Amino acid sequence: MKPGVADLTVVGVAQLAPPSDELELITLPLSIQAKLLRTIETGEVRKVGSNRALRVDTPEASRDMLLGVLERRESPAFKAASEIVVLNAGVALYAANVSADVEAGIALARRTLESGAALAKLEEFVGVTRQIAGKPVGGG
Repeated sequence: MKPGVADLTVVGVAQLAPPSDELELITLPLSIQAKLLRTIETGEVRKVGSNRALRVDTPEASRDMLLGVLERRESPAFKAASEIVVLNAGVALYAANVSADVEAGIALARRTLESGAALAKLEEFVGVTRQIAGKPVGGG
């Protein structure tokens, strides 16, 4: 049997590419492995220990969920979504060589989210794209 993500996560490694001669592997902290494995196996995201899946069905619901995370709204759904955003951003920061390892990337992502810098960057991006499109910066 070829090793797959489920096999490799047991020893602390997640496979980022399909099995081949050149495998790209990354070491993940044990605390993250259960979350990642459950998501890969079920296609749903849920907080470890929770029986509620986090799922959005429309682009508008996805936007609202992301804004809730960036605005740090207090609810179980937004807190669970926040963990997903932090995990994804942390891995991306590591993959982009911004952080020394995944844990450092996750810590940086968490600080960026908690400080409000992530929301500020989104607002800046929206403003620039509205200017490029010729739309009012504060309008709809």
